[in-house]
Amino acid sequence: MFIRLLALMLLVLLAPLYLIIGITVWWHLGWPVLFVQGRSGAAGVRFRLWKFRSMHARVSPKAQSDDTSDDRERTPPFGHWLRRTGLDELPQLWNVAVGDMAFVGPRPLLPRYDPYYSVRERMRFRVRPGLTGLVQVSGRRSLGWNDRLELDALYVERKSVMLDLWVLWRTCLWAIQTHPPAPPLPDLDQERSSLA
Repeated sequence: MFIRLLALMLLVLLAPLYLIIGITVWWHLGWPVLFVQGRSGAAGVRFRLWKFRSMHARVSPKAQSDDTSDDRERTPPFGHWLRRTGLDELPQLWNVAVGDMAFVGPRPLLPRYDPYYSVRERMRFRVRPGLTGLVQVSGRRSLGWNDRLELDALYVERKSVMLDLWVLWRTCLWAIQTHPPAPPLPDLDQERSSLA
């Protein structure tokens, strides 16, 4: 309950920033300002994840998935900046406030990936997904799917208040640094289908 109240307080405190980002997204990318997509949460239950849109309005919602190889072609410079700074994720404080997500946990992924997890990787469904996680502070941009999903499983095994605080601290440090664009990563379902 404390986490949800904290998320609500942050939503109120950050309202001016939300307004500025929203107007800028509308100016550069058009309407709508927010992007909504179904994701898999705790126990595999689907929920609606909210983000500031980082792609042109003409890109279909189906095409606006994370970490796809042609993101660079569909995302303008302002959208890339939003992603590199992590500001596109701010609306997910609402997901935390309503109980769909936590501040720290495995990042919520697309439901179509669910059949492709190993038994160990399905441990991710034992906890609520997070705004940030162990993957995000452990070299996300250089990790493949196997490494990412293993780190998510390790997080579930070692979950503690101290680990969450460490991840949050590392996330804050990451947010104030400059990062190059993330390298393209194939969709998990496509990668594992090709290996089957």
